[in-house]
Amino acid sequence: AKNVSFLRSTFQFLLKFRFEDFLGLIYAQRISTFQYFIALVIDPEHVEALVARGALYANKGKLERAIEDFEKALSYDQNHRNGRKYMCETLLALGE
Repeated sequence: AKNVSFLRSTFQFLLKFRFEDFLGLIYAQRISTFQYFIALVIDPEHVEALVARGALYANKGKLERAIEDFEKALSYDQNHRNGRKYMCETLLALGE
């Protein structure tokens, strides 16, 4: 039953997931990054996963979406070192 519940929640997440982002992950062969997306299905407050996804968005030039993830991560852990660092870098890039 636990596996069925996990698969159901994963499938529901994928239905909401932007297909272009999914294809980008597969194309870039970033399966480990895809695991962060799945982690957020299981725990939407997973700070490491939010920071990792934010970094992925920032690297793809989707700065506003990156900032959303960093803000959310920092709302759960305001002292997260990489979250703060990446947030600053992304805000600087957005201002350029």
